[in-house]
Amino acid sequence: GSSGINAEYGDSKYNRKFVIMTLLLSIAGILFVIESGTAVSVEVKPTSWCWFEDSFLYQYSSGIYAFADLFEAQRACVQREDCGGITQEPYNHDRFTLRKGPAIRIGRSPTHENSWVECEVDASLSNDEQDWCKFEDSFLYSYLRNAWNFATLSAAHAECSRNSACAGITHEPERNKFTLRRGPDLYNGNLPSGETSWIACTVDHRPDDADVTGLEQNWCTFKNSFLYGYSSGVYAFGDLSEAQEQCALRNDCGGVTQEPYNDHRFTLRKGPALQNEQSPSGETAWVICDSAKRQAGVENWCSFEDSYLYTYSSGNYAFENLSDAQKECALRRDCGGITQEPYNNNRYTLRRGPALQNEQSPSGETAWVLCD
Repeated sequence: GSSGINAEYGDSKYNRKFVIMTLLLSIAGILFVIESGTAVSVEVKPTSWCWFEDSFLYQYSSGIYAFADLFEAQRACVQREDCGGITQEPYNHDRFTLRKGPAIRIGRSPTHENSWVECEVDASLSNDEQDWCKFEDSFLYSYLRNAWNFATLSAAHAECSRNSACAGITHEPERNKFTLRRGPDLYNGNLPSGETSWIACTVDHRPDDADVTGLEQNWCTFKNSFLYGYSSGVYAFGDLSEAQEQCALRNDCGGVTQEPYNDHRFTLRKGPALQNEQSPSGETAWVICDSAKRQAGVENWCSFEDSYLYTYSSGNYAFENLSDAQKECALRRDCGGITQEPYNNNRYTLRRGPALQNEQSPSGETAWVLCD
């Protein structure tokens, strides 16, 4: 166990606050932040990430949590207060998901997941063969037996490097001792006891933001549609791209709705359900989707993972392949979209909807809806 640690820390949340104190012009990299409805620039420093194979963190972050690209997931994670790291799901299209943590289960994944956690590379311990990362306010579980207590970090590092049973080092400020730990799990949280841990890991360095143009996401367009509830904070923008970029970074944003009755402003909405073709005022909505590509025929079909529509259509509603289901749905008056059922031989079913329950499926369903 770890000194000063008790059960209450199991409920602690990974907490990082980003406060803009001064507006800076960045030469190395630029990240656009919306403050009082105006785009401003703040300095962004490259971030290092520890990569752990066969590892995972618990619980998805709130809001949009699934990304097709690791860099996009990392960039979103550093903006989230409830994101403790990233876990890649090989069983779910290799998507990268934001996770709350704060504990990372190192080497414990039965499905060979990979995880990344923000870290600070310690140059005093790292060499050409191995990087060591420092995690403040963190600890590893379980003392190593026999020689485990050292007065200096260098002595603890030397012994840990020689001992295959050593998962890392945790410093206990109360005793001012560097202790060898078996782990393998790292509790990476906001601990009042002020412990610090070091782990050998593979380090990925995030590229400078000057090398990217922003979050690359597929946004599907739905005319005469809307989402309920404004997001917290600044939620109205004069430009669609600004609204979309800000939405992807928000915990409570399920999509964007344009209000033709309100100077055509673009508003961030909580959702998460999309009220498809239900707007009485001609609103247009945008929701992040997995594919906005034109499929067979003349219709656009947008796909949404972990999503579904309510209620089977009348008549024959189950099909073995997606293309047949799409062609039939386009001909039905009571078909608002398609839901694939992984629990039912992966069949494709016609659903009435019309509301799309976006990222609300507890059984990993995938939904397709006609979009513009």
